[in-house]
Amino acid sequence: FFFSSRRRHTRCLSDWSSDVCSSDLVTRHLTEVFTLLVDARTYLISARSEERVSANGRKVRVVTEFGDFRPVAGVLLAHQFAVSIDGRRLQETRIQGFEPNVDLPRGIFSAPVAGAGQGPADPGSPVHDVK
Repeated sequence: FFFSSRRRHTRCLSDWSSDVCSSDLVTRHLTEVFTLLVDARTYLISARSEERVSANGRKVRVVTEFGDFRPVAGVLLAHQFAVSIDGRRLQETRIQGFEPNVDLPRGIFSAPVAGAGQGPADPGSPVHDVK
């Protein structure tokens, strides 16, 4: 990430943050450009704003807001997310809680077994499903 500019706002987009935010223009891999609103009191990211092209070719403003930050295993994580497109809120998610470092059964992420109809055992070879 590269922060190329910083402006101070007296009003944030999000109802969940304090009244003063800084606006940071960010680029990733010099291809993606978006703005982060950082809460001036807590230094937490309160929103991300970017311009995208919709399926019909129209440019739209997508804003994702973050709120209800609570500690999880020593890290503050947002438990509320809201997504708006062109000022119209389309989705709001509230997470009751996170469970970090869960013990998972051994092999849950292992490659499929060859001959079980799920491809060859060698992950480097192409998959051919011949019946």
